[in-house]
Amino acid sequence: MDVVAIISMLAFVVGDIIGILLNSVLAFLILKKTSKELRSYSFLIFNFAVCDLIACLFSLLTQARFVGWLRNATCPEHSWYIYNLLWAVSDIWGENFFRICVMLHCYPHGLYTLLFSFYYRYHVLSRGPLKTWTIVRIICLFYVPSFLQLVLLSLSSDEEGNVRKELQDALHYDINNKCVSGLLKPTDWECLYTQVHMGIPVIPVYAAILLLRRNIIVKLKTGAMSEKTRHMHSQLLKAITIQACMPILFISAVTNFILSEFDIYHSPLLEFSSYLSLGFIPVLTPLTSLYFIAPYRKWLTNKLQCKDSAKPAVLVHLSISINMKN
Repeated sequence: MDVVAIISMLAFVVGDIIGILLNSVLAFLILKKTSKELRSYSFLIFNFAVCDLIACLFSLLTQARFVGWLRNATCPEHSWYIYNLLWAVSDIWGENFFRICVMLHCYPHGLYTLLFSFYYRYHVLSRGPLKTWTIVRIICLFYVPSFLQLVLLSLSSDEEGNVRKELQDALHYDINNKCVSGLLKPTDWECLYTQVHMGIPVIPVYAAILLLRRNIIVKLKTGAMSEKTRHMHSQLLKAITIQACMPILFISAVTNFILSEFDIYHSPLLEFSSYLSLGFIPVLTPLTSLYFIAPYRKWLTNKLQCKDSAKPAVLVHLSISINMKN
């Protein structure tokens, strides 16, 4: 195994384990330490935590490497197809394509949840909080496109033997004792849905996020509320604003996809960094909630400083007087 593969594998393992721990801690705090004011909004944070936890877990189990190339096939009817394959470093977990599908479908769902988080914050400032079951139903509705992507993409994988042969013939990679899976015809509608779903919604979603953020700032400046409430909303706005910056890493991943997929440039570092760039998003996202939400930050700080967050014991001194008679 070369140096790039070893470093990439270590980056996958260390990053994903940290992401699993952070999202697990966040999920625990949501269930145990959420204040009454954040009870409804905690469903959104919990959805983030679970989604990111799944993404980190399946990234750790897969450790995927993306390799694509553009080939002019001998058959005129099938000329200039874009061939893709997904190559896992680890060979001990068996077929890896489904795990990659699970990992990929988490990212657009996280983006939709981020949009809903901004809308929820605006709705609270304008009309009050949404009901809990309304939040749950909207989250489930937003999950439908991502679930459809998971189903369609997982059913479109080609036979491992065919993919392995195509890769060896095209790029002459040493793929002995490696799990190989992928798509030999990504122009089929099942694959096109995934490409469109992961690429096209980003621009309108971010436009909506910027519009909602501006309106939230206006509400915070002009709305009548206590300083405590204003500070809480400002902190939550900071948290989701930083979260909105995380998918910038998605641009790096898409760039790497394009360079490899259209046979512009190939290198092991480029091919590993496609999924590594995506993998940092669910690792960094929980840090915003752990830092900007006061009850979570206080609990975590106390634990890191080995302080007992329980209420201090009350010492009762009893004074007993004894009258002794002679």
